[in-house]
Amino acid sequence: AVEEEKDGWCYGRSIHDDYKGWVEKAHLGVAQPATHVITAQRSFAYQDATMKSPLLHTMSFGSRVTITETTDKYAKIDNGAWIY
Repeated sequence: AVEEEKDGWCYGRSIHDDYKGWVEKAHLGVAQPATHVITAQRSFAYQDATMKSPLLHTMSFGSRVTITETTDKYAKIDNGAWIY
């Protein structure tokens, strides 16, 4: 929930865990219903369904994701990235 907006940044709190902080407005959107929760300490999101493709970002334990597609080893999340 956004509480303040200034110069392209928004201050608010996470609906998931009540964490408060600033985030760029460009990174906000409508929350999608999560289908899974990351249970590893850290998970890596790749451009394609292979660890040899460029790393896009990492996700921490407890991150909620929406799986849109799967292969035998990878899952595609709603932002288009693939996780192992």
